[in-house]
Amino acid sequence: MFTLSFLLVLAQSIDATARLSAESEHYRIEVHGIPDSQPALSPPPRAEETWFQRRSDAEEALAVLEAAWPQYVEFFGAQPKLAEGERLRVSLHQTSETMLAAIRAGGGTPPPPGPGGYYCPVSRTAFLFRQPTRWYTRALLIHEVAHQFHWLSGETRKNHQGPPPTWWAEGVVEHLAHHTWDGTTLRLAVVPPVSLEDYPARALAASTRAGFAWEALPTLPEDRPLQMHLVRWLATSAKGEPTSGFRSLRERLDRGEDADSKAILKAAGLKSDALGEALAKWLPSVQQPYVSLFNEWDSLGAGHLRGTAGVVAACRTREDVARHAARLRVLHGGRWRAGLLVHFTSSADHTIAVIDSGRELRVDRWTGSWKVLGVHALRGAPDAEGWWDIAAARDTDTGRVRITVGAETFGSYELPAGPMGLAIDSADVEFIVR
Repeated sequence: MFTLSFLLVLAQSIDATARLSAESEHYRIEVHGIPDSQPALSPPPRAEETWFQRRSDAEEALAVLEAAWPQYVEFFGAQPKLAEGERLRVSLHQTSETMLAAIRAGGGTPPPPGPGGYYCPVSRTAFLFRQPTRWYTRALLIHEVAHQFHWLSGETRKNHQGPPPTWWAEGVVEHLAHHTWDGTTLRLAVVPPVSLEDYPARALAASTRAGFAWEALPTLPEDRPLQMHLVRWLATSAKGEPTSGFRSLRERLDRGEDADSKAILKAAGLKSDALGEALAKWLPSVQQPYVSLFNEWDSLGAGHLRGTAGVVAACRTREDVARHAARLRVLHGGRWRAGLLVHFTSSADHTIAVIDSGRELRVDRWTGSWKVLGVHALRGAPDAEGWWDIAAARDTDTGRVRITVGAETFGSYELPAGPMGLAIDSADVEFIVR
């Protein structure tokens, strides 16, 4: 655990220049704009448990970064040298415009508008602004600070020649930034259950382009999903361990040296004609299990998700399934509906089965407008911790779908086969997939 010290609050009014500063053992962060004017990075409160205790964005960001520090050290095999009392600087903004202005004010040259963040080597500060989802904002935080850590730790290496090659620098930080975070435990460099950007699927699609060769990736235009997955494969191989020459390649690239295709193949322990085949077999195994259909979905852990929306939102399984089940509990009180996506043909045709806060199970199908397929009173109740169990299963003989809530089974719905998933309606819900 780290000790968090709030240093100053320069403004609390509704003011775009408001700034909140805080620091931890290794980091100092400034959150610019209206404090917490958008949904915070942290989970919302639940009175009976600290896991969902609300933290400010500054507190949450520092908790994430301190949890990331030892994982950065382990991955890079080095760390920045900090003077007594020195901390790495992070600057979180509400908008791109204020971020770019802050980069200029620090003496740096900002990138063209578009990127969500930037590590400025002049001010040695990691900048970012809020993204459409909590997960992506957090991933961007990890990404930009990983650039900062990578750059500054590189300066500590013998024979340091400068910043690492772009393909490596971007691939490494994207690899690390794909994470899960439940408010307590951070896991970097994992396959999250769901993300809006879905880099694994994008890499799989791009790798099938005519004429594409993995060993030529360093010389091609930037493609972060591909760069990330080349690094991920070198760092984890198919068995979760680095390839034979990964560490020596990492050391070379982190000093700022370049690496040609022969060096990459040597690190992989493969000949040229085998690298593409190995990655083609591996990429399908690292796909995210869920596809985000509507914001917002956050990856808390393996099979552990959070959905937040003021309207109907869902995420679907990547593959067709005949059964899907989850435990769920609502993180906010008031009116809510949450449960399963029990059929998905397209955004124009799908069905949800949701538990209503009024103790009903509702089954609704969208085909341009909502049609109520069934409403069932629930005699059961959630457990003592507020968890509901819900499942949907397709009968192998009839093909019809039945919904089970707790010990009760309802309906027999004729619905097309395909993916299933999770669904919410005007709610903030934690799910554990079963």
